[in-house]
Formats: sequence, structure tokens, C-alpha cells
Amino acid sequence: MTELFDTTGMRDDHEHWDSLAARVTRSALARGDRGNELMAFAGSWSGWLAATILAGIAAGVILLSRSGVAGGSASDWGNALQPSDDIGRSITAAATPPFIGALLLNAERSGRPQ
Repeated sequence: MTELFDTTGMRDDHEHWDSLAARVTRSALARGDRGNELMAFAGSWSGWLAATILAGIAAGVILLSRSGVAGGSASDWGNALQPSDDIGRSITAAATPPFIGALLLNAERSGRPQ
């Protein structure tokens, strides 16, 4: 039975590694003659589609950030999400949360069940 990492069948001489290095070099040079990857990406239909989508997203982000909608929307969201009942307003308007007793007494005074 052979060991799991038995490497006795592998060639480990200088000629083998030199020929492997020569093959890798030839392959790399042959691929380099085709042109670089950016030119291949630009020449493909999917490359142009991806570039167009990315440019559209970038233009949308730039236009939305300059429109001023983001500056005034924080107060609009604050007004829209502010609670309409007295207890909710007392919780969100104060700098610190109110005491439980104050909330219960406020609900009792307004005639709401506990």
C-alpha cells in the first residue's frame, strides 16, 4: 500500500523543471500576443453592456447626490415617522426616556386603559 503523499513516482530532476519552465514561458508569450485583457473586454458585447450599466449607475448616484433631496429628507422622515399619540411623542421627543410611572400616569389621565 502506498502512502497518501507518496511522491516517488514524480520526476524531480533539473531537465524536467527546465522543460516545464520553458513550456510555461512559451504559453505566456503566446497569450501575450493576442492582446491584453482590457482590449478583449472592450471588444466584446458584454463588456460594453457592463460598462454602460456601470456608467448609468454612476451618473444616477451623482445626480441624486446633487439634487438636494437628501439634505431635506431627514426632517421629512422625522416628521413622517414621529408618533401621533402622547405617549409615543413623550418617548421620542425627550433627550432621555421617561420613567415608566410617568407613562402610566399619562395614560391614566388621558382615559386610556392601562
